[in-house]
Amino acid sequence: MKDIDVLITGSGGSGQSYFMKQLGKNFTTNCAADNDTLKHMSSPNHPKLSNYNVKKCIFLYNKSFECICSFYRRNPSWAWFQVVKLGNSGKLKAGNLSSADNFFPLVEERNADLFSIEYQFENWTNAKTDFPVYYVDFNNINIDKLASFLNCDKDILSFDVKKRREYPELRDKYPLAYSLYQNLDLKKQSLAKEANSRQGIAT
Repeated sequence: MKDIDVLITGSGGSGQSYFMKQLGKNFTTNCAADNDTLKHMSSPNHPKLSNYNVKKCIFLYNKSFECICSFYRRNPSWAWFQVVKLGNSGKLKAGNLSSADNFFPLVEERNADLFSIEYQFENWTNAKTDFPVYYVDFNNINIDKLASFLNCDKDILSFDVKKRREYPELRDKYPLAYSLYQNLDLKKQSLAKEANSRQGIAT
């Protein structure tokens, strides 16, 4: 059984690879390239976790609309694979995610998050785990609290968080989808605060 000091998971498109590489300088983490398929688990009940001794976990999250847009900016085919990893709660087909112009109208039509970000987040925050989970907003990393959670010197934690890229054309083209994901972000903040509080982690 392999030891993992810090399991880092999240919905993707959130700066997670960078965060993992930075923490990986001082801690054993899961694979930043996701070769172990632990990086975007739809829930902590992932069967492969039984092969690992996880000491602590960080669930990293970011702005939902922009995270989704980042997949389409980098490689549209990634969106489908990502939704499958997150659970595909909307039971979409690959063609539904082939482009932002196919995906966001469907979100507006169904008035629901179809990327499965909410599904994954609720699965995690509602679950009981054998290890503590700290929910961290990538745009608001509190180094003191992170160091306390990791039980390390804060001087070894260094993150250069740049301003999040925005997507005004897609935001203006799909205002209902943008508003839906804005509301989801507020819900994520609330769920994260509650989950952290239950574990005695102040946010």
